[in-house]
Amino acid sequence: MWKVILLTLLFMVVSALNPCVMSGEGNETLKARAYPDGKGAVSYQFEPDDVLASEDGEEWQAAKILTTAAEGRYTGIRVLFSDGNEAWVRPDDIIRNFRLIDRSELKVGQRVLYSINEPEDWDNASIRFAYFNKGKITSLEKLHRNVIVVNSSEVKWDRQVLVW
Repeated sequence: MWKVILLTLLFMVVSALNPCVMSGEGNETLKARAYPDGKGAVSYQFEPDDVLASEDGEEWQAAKILTTAAEGRYTGIRVLFSDGNEAWVRPDDIIRNFRLIDRSELKVGQRVLYSINEPEDWDNASIRFAYFNKGKITSLEKLHRNVIVVNSSEVKWDRQVLVW
């Protein structure tokens, strides 16, 4: 009998500390607390057949390869960018193997792709809709705050930086 009373008392204490347990809101309250703007979690996953592509060699974005065409010594690759645009790009403007950088790879001079936008600002809160620029790590002075400097931009290395 005393075990039932103890468990009931324990449940009441835990419920009092966590208002989400007793309210009918449940996950919405947790989501709102974790993400004040209510957008939800950010996805850092790419799809298995994604590549990074660029029309101008400056701005890179996730894309799917649609077709390849060659005429003489020129080759073009038609891609569908994650924002819905289609374009012909050069083979040099395709990166097939890329991933988020590991902490052990953080070295001044390391070439990376970085996003200057905060992850919460990406369309659909997904890294697939982020735009990236090429650069090199120039400073690790704020690494204790998970911030590095790429070119002249401060970015969070564990969320906004890719290597290939």
